[in-house]
Order: sequence, then C-alpha cells, then structure tokens
Amino acid sequence: HEYGHLLGARHSGRENDAYGDKTGYMGNKVSWQDDIGTQVCFNAPKLWYFNWFPQYHRTVNPKYSSVNTRLVGINDIVTG
Repeated sequence: HEYGHLLGARHSGRENDAYGDKTGYMGNKVSWQDDIGTQVCFNAPKLWYFNWFPQYHRTVNPKYSSVNTRLVGINDIVTG
C-alpha cells in the first residue's frame, strides 16, 4: 500500500470511506495478503495510472468511433 503512495497513487475510496474500494491494494488497509489469506494487487485504474502494461492500453471515444477488441486481464499478461 505504501509503495502505491510512493508511486503517486491515492487511496481507492468509496463514498465517505477512504479505503472503501476493496478491488485493489490502495483500498486495502493491510499488507499484500489480509488476515484470511486473500491476495490483493493494484486494480485496473491504478495500473493505468502507473502506465504499467501500456501495450494493452487503448482509449476510445464511442461518440466518434467504434472498436472490436478483447479485454485483457492481468492473468493474461502474466501467463502470456
């Protein structure tokens, strides 16, 4: 979590809870693994913010164009 701050990320909040978004590491108050063994990582918005895996980034404005593409999950990147 603190590494995320060092990289410029803020907490992943929800409504009035600064840690309310539990989809990733910046909404998690604990370490990389919580008390019950759930492993967490940075979520998709943080990966985009850090510009990690830019070869998979695409910005499309549906008002002006359409696109037929495949969504890529982190596991697709890790396992090739």
